Amino acid sequence: MTAPSEQHIAGIVVPDTPLVREITEHIRDTEDELLFNHSRRVFLFGALQGRRRGLQPDLELLYCRSDVPRHRAHRGLPQLDA
Repeated sequence: MTAPSEQHIAGIVVPDTPLVREITEHIRDTEDELLFNHSRRVFLFGALQGRRRGLQPDLELLYCRSDVPRHRAHRGLPQLDA
């Protein structure tokens, strides 16, 4: 078994957890590349804005919330309460 590999984009570490991998796989399997890339940009923008404001957000939670709402809206599913 290989160790998880961290991905760094713009100085932000993309979380590599079972939940993040599952969400990423699901989005890639059910949506087009455009929606996946948009969700990834939302995550990075949020992480960079948090850093700029001196915050240390939970990157796993931020990643999950960046992907799930857009996917749900695209599929016509009810939105989650923020």
